[in-house]
Amino acid sequence: MIICLHAALNFLALAAARVLKRPEPQWDSLAGEFEELPAQIDWVHTQLPVAVRAMAEELRRFPHLQIVGGGFYHFPAWHAARRLRALAGLRAEGMEAAEFSSELAGLVRRDAAVLFLSGSRSKIKQLAPRSAARVRGIGARVLSITDSNDRDLAEQSDLGLLIPASTEAAGCTLTLFLAE
Repeated sequence: MIICLHAALNFLALAAARVLKRPEPQWDSLAGEFEELPAQIDWVHTQLPVAVRAMAEELRRFPHLQIVGGGFYHFPAWHAARRLRALAGLRAEGMEAAEFSSELAGLVRRDAAVLFLSGSRSKIKQLAPRSAARVRGIGARVLSITDSNDRDLAEQSDLGLLIPASTEAAGCTLTLFLAE
């Protein structure tokens, strides 16, 4: 239900932007991505279950997990951390990407893991790989859920799940589904 609510709110934001702002070609592109979202969710559900289980097993190994997402990806990071605490008893914390990058990346413990939620068209695209490199330098594990065009973050990750490339509004909903 939370995924449907999240998708509906993002779609309503798109509809409001189309009505309140001058017409731009990107609005049609975004609407098309929302129409493709059910097929992408189906693809993730059918093609990635083994990879998702492997990621879940990896997450369970660490005494502390930070889930980092910015912009549209902040809610999926926060929600995933909340669910992991409630359902799996993991010590997980959802963080905003800019805050993590500026203040907290240097404080990550060696025995911890950081899961970055991002995409190639995300506003935090530049922050995530730099933060991941800092985390790797400390010796902590770097995990990611991003899209197939986000090579910088994928290369910094010890383990990553790649989803179809899309805009931030649609991509964060797909990431939320995957994290759920």
